[in-house]
Amino acid sequence: MEILVEEFKNGKVVLICPGKDGSVDGFGDKYKSLADKIVNKKLAAVVRISNPNTINTDREINLRNAIEYIQKNSTNIAGSEQIELTIIGVSAGGRSAALLSSKYIEIKNMLLIEPAKPFDDEKMKDALSKYVGNIGIIVGSGSDSLGIEVGEVYKRMIGENGKVILTEVENCDHHFSDPKNSELLENWIMDRLKSWL
Repeated sequence: MEILVEEFKNGKVVLICPGKDGSVDGFGDKYKSLADKIVNKKLAAVVRISNPNTINTDREINLRNAIEYIQKNSTNIAGSEQIELTIIGVSAGGRSAALLSSKYIEIKNMLLIEPAKPFDDEKMKDALSKYVGNIGIIVGSGSDSLGIEVGEVYKRMIGENGKVILTEVENCDHHFSDPKNSELLENWIMDRLKSWL
């Protein structure tokens, strides 16, 4: 797993976790561009990771390792031992974020982008029902998207503790490939971060 850090010393960290086999920069450098905007707007430090396939092993291992890396290096990354962590999880990265949501007290916010379907509904429900932070879920409605049904599954599992925003984007595929949808996604993310951080 590759880890890239853009430091900013305000005690806040945004961790970007792509989908299965995703790179640190993302297709067309979309994660790199997003990280630059977050730091330039002085919202938080940003940690980007790759997410190599871990099939037949612990599916959350990459995200778990990244969170533990941030914990150990929080002073260098964000200028504080006590941090507020926001996870942007894409597809399988979103599922992993949801599963780990209640395991780390640092996780205050999550943005789940077209989160992959839960494998173990009971394990996911248990994790999300204990989470008390902010959650934004965005899904597409195109032929290649997971769709609003998956977003609704996550929303139901969260229960009453979490604060949930569920957004559906019309004519949008799983990857937000269309430039218009890609821009809409970036604006949606930045709006959530500005209101939460």
